Amino acid sequence: MASPVAGGGDADGGETRAGLWRWLPAVRGPERERFLFFLALTSLLSTAQSLGLAGSEALLIGRRGAAALPAAFIAGAATTVAASLLYASVVGRARNDALFAWMLLGGGAALVAGGVASLAGAGFAPLALFCAFFVAQATFFNHFWTFASDHFDTLASKRLFPLFAVGGSAGGAAGGALAALLAAVGPPELLVGAWALALLAAALLLLGNRERLRRWGPLTFEEQDETSVAGLRAALRHARTAPLGRWLVLSAGSMVMALFVGQYLYSDVFARRFPTPEELAAFFGVFLLVSNGVEILIEVAVTPVLIRRFGLANANLVHPLTTLAGFAALAVDFRLAPAVFARANRETLENALAQPVRNLVYNALPPRLRGRMRALLEGIVVYSGMAVAGAVLLAIGRPDVRLLCLVGAGIAVLYLVANVGVRRAYLRALVEQLRAGRLDLADLGEGLGGAEVERLARLWTELLETEGDLAPAALGLAPVLARRGLREPLLDATTHRDPRVRHAAVRALGEHA
Repeated sequence: MASPVAGGGDADGGETRAGLWRWLPAVRGPERERFLFFLALTSLLSTAQSLGLAGSEALLIGRRGAAALPAAFIAGAATTVAASLLYASVVGRARNDALFAWMLLGGGAALVAGGVASLAGAGFAPLALFCAFFVAQATFFNHFWTFASDHFDTLASKRLFPLFAVGGSAGGAAGGALAALLAAVGPPELLVGAWALALLAAALLLLGNRERLRRWGPLTFEEQDETSVAGLRAALRHARTAPLGRWLVLSAGSMVMALFVGQYLYSDVFARRFPTPEELAAFFGVFLLVSNGVEILIEVAVTPVLIRRFGLANANLVHPLTTLAGFAALAVDFRLAPAVFARANRETLENALAQPVRNLVYNALPPRLRGRMRALLEGIVVYSGMAVAGAVLLAIGRPDVRLLCLVGAGIAVLYLVANVGVRRAYLRALVEQLRAGRLDLADLGEGLGGAEVERLARLWTELLETEGDLAPAALGLAPVLARRGLREPLLDATTHRDPRVRHAAVRALGEHA
């Protein structure tokens, strides 16, 4: 059987592939085989996780009700943090492709056992499968990005990783469609079985391409192990000492707490509206199909425009505001439509807007800490926030819905305050890194918007007034300012005493006239 990423084929196949690549101009010729492999892998993982999300939530909520969620949040968080630490302890000891294959094979086998136990009526199975979803989400996707980083350099990653995110959304939509179809013909355990099969298919994709993986990389002397225990310790040290790191930790923690309080509320609505596990599974499947389609549109057409128009620092405030709006909507009307909005905010907007913005904020961190901070936030802080949310919900019991919405809104306000702090610390870190010559402006990609460019224009003027030598990174400001139409600072620089500054200003003005 031919590999799904193998080359070759007839003339018609060549024309089809040529047409495909016209739609993907960011993918360069030598990268195409690797790109297709990683696109297929992330799509399979996302398909699997959509099936797992629909099946595990339908079983837990449908059989135990929304009241089971607070304890389930704590159990899921504890299990996931333990699994993440176990994963971190072994990730540097084996090849990333081999470790990934074994993880997927083991996960698939465990899910088969969990599905069989659930069919047999085992009381522990719904909670175990709910926890398994979060374990798989944290470890498999953390390892995917670590693994992909082995095979694409920094510039290629900036071009291709957003396409992998879109492929993941497409896989999520496919998983939702499959979940809806399976829910129509069988119990939610059928979705769990499909979840396991999708993970096993991903493992087979890895094993079937071992030779190609050896040929492709890793590009560096050593594989990336940013999710290792040593990497997490380095990220924790940075978070304690750097303002941007501290605000990112508070932002991630408060976001997760707010979103899981919201999940408790909207799950109660869903449980009342769809009283059986089968109905819930069908509803979740349709929701995931539609929401992942919307997610692609937002990723492609909304988020980039929002960042370019208002700047990364301001775009960072959108998701806290929509989270706050979700609690307000549930407080006013505790029914299906506001619940669907709150769920879309929990998943669609977080994935398509909040996550890409956070990824760009990481670029203001020192390069060696970017992946490590992501691993700390997404592997430890997120699930710690999930546990705290569960503990808060257990402590307050089942109060009036409006009171619980008020609690969630209060946490959402904290999330907003934290992101205001991220906004300020990001701009400060950006300037500090540029002054020190440790930041390549190409690293920022599309993350520079109005607020950032205005601050960089002031920095350009300040740097030109200094007597010392300019760092090469400072000269890189010239084309950024020219692209955004800030010509006056560049015209002033054409008479600067330093010929490098004059050359950079004239060249930028000429290229972006």
